Amino acid sequence: MTELTTNEGFRLSPQQRRLWSLQKQSSPCKVQCTIRLTGDINLSCLKSAVGTIIKKHEVLRTKFYTQPELKWPLQVISDSDYFSWFDIDLSNKKTEEQKEYIEKILLTERQSNTDVIVSAYLFNLGKDEYLLLFSFLGMNADTITLNNLVSEIGQDYVANLSKNDYVTEENDVLQYLQFSEWQNQLLEDEEEPDNQAGKQYWSEQSSEPLKTLVAPYEYKNEKNKSELDYNFVNKEIPSSIVNSLLQVADKHEASIESILLTAWSLLIRRITNQEELIIGTAFHGREYEEVENCFGLLAKYLPINISLQSQDKLTEIVAQVQEAIANNIEWQDYFNYFENLEDTNYPVGFEFAELPHKYIVADVSFAVEQYYVCLESFDISLNCYQDQDKILTNFLYNSNYYERKQVEYLAEQFLTLLESLINNSEQTISQFKIISDRQEEQLLVKFNQTTKQHHQGTLCLHERFTQQAKQTPDNVAVVFEEEKLTYRELNNQAEKLADSLQQLGVEPNVLVGIFLDRSHLSIVAILAVFKAGGAYLPLDSKMPEERLHGILEDAQVQVLLTEEKLASRLPSETAQVLCIDSQPTTVEKFQNSDQNLTPNDLAYVIYTSGSTGKPKGVAVEHRQLCNYFNSIIERLDLPETASFATLSTFSADLGNTIIFSALCTGGCLHIIAQERITNPITLAEYFRNHPIDCFKIVPSHLNALLTTVNAEDILPSKLLILGGESLSWSLVKQIQELQPNCRILNHYGPTETTIGVLTFKVPQEEHQYAATVPIGRPLDNTQIYLLDEYLQPVPLLTPGEIYIGGANLSRGYYNRPELTEERFIINPFDQSTRLYKTGDVGRYLPDGSIEFLGRSDRQVKIRGFRIELGEIEAVLSQHPSVKQAVVTVPKDEKGNQRLVAYVVLGSHNTDHLQDFMRIRLPQYMVPHRFVTLKTIPVTANGKIDYKALPAPKEENDYVAPNTPQEETLATIWAEILGLERVSIDDNFFQLGGDSIISIQVISKANQMGLQLTPQQLFEYPTIAQLAAVAKTRESIKTETGPVIGEAPLTPIQHWFFAQELADSHHWNQSVFLEIKQGLDFQVLEKVVKQLLEHHDVLRQHFEETEQGWQQVNVPPDERVPVSRIDLSGELATNQEETIASIEAELQASLNLSSGPLIKVAYFDLGQDTPGKLLIIIHHLVVDGVSWRVLLEDMQTAYQQLSQGEEEINLPIKTTSFKRWAEKLNEFADSSDVLKELEYWQSQTPNPIISLPTDFSFSQEQTANTLASARTISVLLTPQETQDLLQEVPKAYNTQINDVLLTALVQSYCQWTKGNSLYLTLEGHGREDIFSDVNLSRTIGWFTTHFPVLLSLESASSPGDALKTIKEQLRRIPKNGMNYGLLKYINKNSPFKSTPQPELKFNYLGQFNQVFQETSIFQPTSRKTKLDRSQRGSRSYLLEIDGLVGNGQFKFNWTYSQDIHDSNTIESFAENFTQALRNIIAHCQDPEVGGYTPSDFPEAEVSQTELDQLLAKIGQIDG
Repeated sequence: MTELTTNEGFRLSPQQRRLWSLQKQSSPCKVQCTIRLTGDINLSCLKSAVGTIIKKHEVLRTKFYTQPELKWPLQVISDSDYFSWFDIDLSNKKTEEQKEYIEKILLTERQSNTDVIVSAYLFNLGKDEYLLLFSFLGMNADTITLNNLVSEIGQDYVANLSKNDYVTEENDVLQYLQFSEWQNQLLEDEEEPDNQAGKQYWSEQSSEPLKTLVAPYEYKNEKNKSELDYNFVNKEIPSSIVNSLLQVADKHEASIESILLTAWSLLIRRITNQEELIIGTAFHGREYEEVENCFGLLAKYLPINISLQSQDKLTEIVAQVQEAIANNIEWQDYFNYFENLEDTNYPVGFEFAELPHKYIVADVSFAVEQYYVCLESFDISLNCYQDQDKILTNFLYNSNYYERKQVEYLAEQFLTLLESLINNSEQTISQFKIISDRQEEQLLVKFNQTTKQHHQGTLCLHERFTQQAKQTPDNVAVVFEEEKLTYRELNNQAEKLADSLQQLGVEPNVLVGIFLDRSHLSIVAILAVFKAGGAYLPLDSKMPEERLHGILEDAQVQVLLTEEKLASRLPSETAQVLCIDSQPTTVEKFQNSDQNLTPNDLAYVIYTSGSTGKPKGVAVEHRQLCNYFNSIIERLDLPETASFATLSTFSADLGNTIIFSALCTGGCLHIIAQERITNPITLAEYFRNHPIDCFKIVPSHLNALLTTVNAEDILPSKLLILGGESLSWSLVKQIQELQPNCRILNHYGPTETTIGVLTFKVPQEEHQYAATVPIGRPLDNTQIYLLDEYLQPVPLLTPGEIYIGGANLSRGYYNRPELTEERFIINPFDQSTRLYKTGDVGRYLPDGSIEFLGRSDRQVKIRGFRIELGEIEAVLSQHPSVKQAVVTVPKDEKGNQRLVAYVVLGSHNTDHLQDFMRIRLPQYMVPHRFVTLKTIPVTANGKIDYKALPAPKEENDYVAPNTPQEETLATIWAEILGLERVSIDDNFFQLGGDSIISIQVISKANQMGLQLTPQQLFEYPTIAQLAAVAKTRESIKTETGPVIGEAPLTPIQHWFFAQELADSHHWNQSVFLEIKQGLDFQVLEKVVKQLLEHHDVLRQHFEETEQGWQQVNVPPDERVPVSRIDLSGELATNQEETIASIEAELQASLNLSSGPLIKVAYFDLGQDTPGKLLIIIHHLVVDGVSWRVLLEDMQTAYQQLSQGEEEINLPIKTTSFKRWAEKLNEFADSSDVLKELEYWQSQTPNPIISLPTDFSFSQEQTANTLASARTISVLLTPQETQDLLQEVPKAYNTQINDVLLTALVQSYCQWTKGNSLYLTLEGHGREDIFSDVNLSRTIGWFTTHFPVLLSLESASSPGDALKTIKEQLRRIPKNGMNYGLLKYINKNSPFKSTPQPELKFNYLGQFNQVFQETSIFQPTSRKTKLDRSQRGSRSYLLEIDGLVGNGQFKFNWTYSQDIHDSNTIESFAENFTQALRNIIAHCQDPEVGGYTPSDFPEAEVSQTELDQLLAKIGQIDG
């Protein structure tokens, strides 16, 4: 938008301000129409007529200009016409081709972003047949503007044709600017009589429903929702229906507009189930005669509030709509978008307008064909245009939310509803028909075309098993731990037991209880009961006795199979008990006892919980079980003799899918022991030893199992069946990443309908319409109906209760005929059959699949708002840390209802969930409390046990600071760790602190008057402890003036010169900064000069003597190594090239012997481009911690001088680097250093462990050069980073390096198949070894290198590995500080010739924002690769650097492409990040964790002794 340079122009109208705010981030909204012209047209006069209209109406020549100081643009009238005219001949094209071409022009105009106010196209369609298309900017027109245009164009055409002069002059019409000013004055004039009354009226119109209102049929996608991308579907209402609607309107003394708006509201209500609606309705603003013919944007979209209860009748709703329209018309001029709507948009809109009648002038007819009006940000809007006895409906939709077929479906429903209104106007609103006959046919018939005759359809499953046993007698049928049964053995045992059951009177429909521990015996028992002709009742051996006795009493079980060890738990009155483990395992000859068994006889009874608290038994017959098996086996599509595993309880039917699929197809069934089912490590071990093709599991159970290391071992190789609860796409994605070749089948079905009735083959991509994974389509010979409360089918994508019919429908509830009658209702579509009323809610997707939405009985009302708890749970589950969520509404002591969310987290911290929910849901749907659980309690059959959820307790973990010292430390910790607040009892390292951050904390504390050391922070890691120590510390005396003179080298400097680099002067560290505003170069020079005076090490030189290299601090001089490069006159591309060239020159220009070892360059890129500041420092005098100090000082100094201060005042100096080097050299031969000799000798493996390589090389070949170096980077997500820094340390009292190195050792051993890693660790080197030294603000190269041999030993779990590596790291004396002293400075060092490891790891710490947002200096993304000479050799084969920046962990893996293949390093890096994720998942389990011996250094106990002691303490506490 052009900026206005003068003060001309007029304010926008309220309508224009609204539209301007809506279209800021998108293309301008447009208003379009097409007019059909028939007759012998004078084209010149027609074009002149259009020009006359544009000249007459200023708004058609009005453009919009911005001014920097104004929030809104000004409208400015131009003398020139911003008007384009195109003549296009389509007369040679076919009619369909003409339509297609014109539609393309319409679409192109809508999407264009030009400043043309009016575009006109005249299409020649054939002899005397034309189409005139107009496209206006929405800021300049509305619907009635189009009407007025159509009327005036004929008048002006005739006037131009006859050269009459009666055309209305510009001064004779009301101009839009006059209207605009009048509208603004109405809103601003507080004393205007109706102003206050109007404001009062609109303030009383609640906008609350807009916060929850959802437009019908919206689907999820990842498009840019801020872009107003609209399309439309046109449908004409036939004149017969229009005439009937007019009669309905007359009957209700209403307008046709009110009837159409009522019908639109009813449709929205029926589809969305939302009772309180707000429809953004167009009011044209032309109630006064003076403005009727005005051109411009006069229309406002005002809220029509409509309340629709299911029992309301049409008369009541029409009256409500009529009243709302009348009131809105009266007060429309006082509606203020920004006060009454704030930032809210209307999801649903409506407009009604009468079109100009077709008219003929000068033998030319003018007839409107099509309108397109988009002036609001609707998701979907219905625009109705009446043309005499017909009405054109225009369904305008946002393409970000809808596909065309959805809108066409909606349009079809609207016409169906209109017909129903005409024929049944006295019905309640819930009874009107909205589904067309075609749609009903699709929902009731096409989606349920499942009839199929099965081969062996009448053969019962135990008969199928018997046949299979004959075919593959020696194949293994069942495995339970060490027990294996072949098909012959299993069949023999089942037949023997069946013989015993027959002798006890078992026959068809006699119920046999099975009360066994989980083992292969349950399979023997089930087959035996079937073979005996009876039906089985599975009973969980772990169920409470009261429940067990109640079920046995209710079922009247005559025979009960159990084990000797369980028999005592059975009630004494049980009729006949048979202990299966005391029966003979063979039978001489088994007689066929099931010869009288029919498919209609009972197969099993399974008890489920009841809403009344009394369990109810579901009775399933053999015919239902056979239909299920014959259907599901085709969908499993597995080879014969596949291996299956069952992980489900035998007392529910979830596992029957696996049991019967295995035994009836020759497969091998693995019954997983209970101990393994809940232990991912032992389960993965079992599956590695016994490969499994297929198993079925509940999603939440699988989610918990996948937290283990090598989670892919948990998954089957061919098919995973998930069922029992809703399945998330995030879990699907995790499964597909772990096991890409494993198919996933989502399975749904209540016990009452025999195991399952719906399946969905999960694709690679998410379903565009479904928030959770669909449950699919029905099995053979079953039917699914989604019905409303009146048992009417609901449309596609509309929630309805799931009803199930067909061949899987069970007999009903055992001995409960009343309950059976209640839940198994007569089929309203076939009176001879029944449907099971599930209580589950789902919706049909366009492809016929069904999406599960939750339970119908989990709807609540709080403070008048109707809330679906499932919706809150679904939103919570989108958070990456939430593994599972359940929301309830308990009452407090005063009877108030509060939403409480129970969550299983990947993070123990729930504070962030409130903010996450607030931005996704209205406030009344945000849970009041979040309660963290290890797992959500479930019933025996895997359903959520709401009664077992613990009552929420008030938490009060935060303890505020009590003393000034605590307040100071709390402020420092919160600032540096990026936290809102810190409790004085919080552990620094569990909050994400590390050794590098500790230096920043100490530095800040010292600046604020608290004298502390890093060692104290390690010893006293809470604020309460640290503040107490800080009180007693004395200040450390340091040099205040310049420090000059010679100094010995430190160990790291010895290491540097030992590398004998080709270009030792070119081994730098550098940063690029961006200059936010104009930089004062003279001030910059003063700042750099002061920094060199204050930080003595920046003035160092290095001299080579006979005794070796030494460092010298030279006095300050007048040289300031700062240069200004003026590139303001160059093009941007040239600027980049010049910067790169100058940087390369500067990087190579440092001189070790004569200095300086720092260079600063300011690149001036011109007034409109931020400048760049390059700082280069030789690595010999700087490190990562030093940069933080240096950049903070630079910011401080520049700010002080630029604000007028005469002198720079930096914080007091700390111990000089020269003094530190001297003390280290004195300390190198001390007994404290020598006593570490034995430890460091133990860290050198013999022989030296070499890193595996891909390409052979020798040291002489110098393949490991900087020129050959390549870097691979991997990132953790922000949430994973937060968890790693703040949550993981809590589990085992670890520090971040413990965790990173554990993952590194695990991934290295995975690569090498070994058990240990020999590596160099890099430390910051600022250890607290001298009481009279303070290094918190000292600049220099302090880094330490030291070798470490880390072993996993016998660790098998992430926790064991973490504890093992932690203890090895804790044994490193002084954080490796003294190894360098022994190797490089100690006179009798045994390590001088010891080769260093080939892998180095360095955690650089967290790089938080050094500069304030207001600082002139800001970080830039520009990176340099010129720090070091490419001629130099690398010291390690593989260097791994980790850091945290912008809230994310980043790891850089640097290697030589001449030694390692990139795929090798990428695989290593990916395994490392996966190991980290496994550790995160493990440590977030509330049940894991513990201490290690280093946590109790004075106790001197082993890990085993400590575990035993802690276990005893736990028993006492429990």
